[in-house]
Amino acid sequence: MGVQFRGHEGEFTAHAYIISDPLHQQLTIWQPNDYQHIEIASLKDSFAIEEISNFKIAIFSAGTPLSIKRHLFEFKNLNPEAFCIFDPGQVAQFFTEDDMRACADLADMIVGNNIEFNYLRHLEEVQKNIQIETCGSRGALFRRDGEEVLFPAQIVDQVKNTTGAGDAFRAGMIHEIVNGARIEEAIEKGIELGAKCVQFNSAQYF
Repeated sequence: MGVQFRGHEGEFTAHAYIISDPLHQQLTIWQPNDYQHIEIASLKDSFAIEEISNFKIAIFSAGTPLSIKRHLFEFKNLNPEAFCIFDPGQVAQFFTEDDMRACADLADMIVGNNIEFNYLRHLEEVQKNIQIETCGSRGALFRRDGEEVLFPAQIVDQVKNTTGAGDAFRAGMIHEIVNGARIEEAIEKGIELGAKCVQFNSAQYF
């Protein structure tokens, strides 16, 4: 599919197995492996400076608060014109307020679910960003220039499992943004894929 994976060699990448129990609560088995290497890694370890300066869009998502902050700063110094998306994900709760402010100040867009936004919505730096907040069965909130619009979730016949719905939303949204769609169109595609995701059983605990 033309996707390149680059990074430190010699250890397995970090990964998690996420399953849902009969009450639809998520259980995570976490295997950190080479996780800590990201805190000392430089983008220049994997990309030539010329490559970095040619990127149009970059997303900085869940590693550790330190790695996200370092890589966002490094990238923005090398490519100040690129559109940067900050998606702290499940590590949002581990950010200090200062680090959260610093990342929000460098980003053009912030993406998160309604729980993750609890850690950053009060910050003044966040207000200048395009914000996309996913809200489960309510849909997604889109904020820009002080205005807020709710994009409702698609109605589905049956919700079998919600694990991965947020990832599916991001996949659809990012795909559309990369292909030049307006943010509103990208959100609608994200909602469409999120709705498809919840109709299928993923990993289950029985």
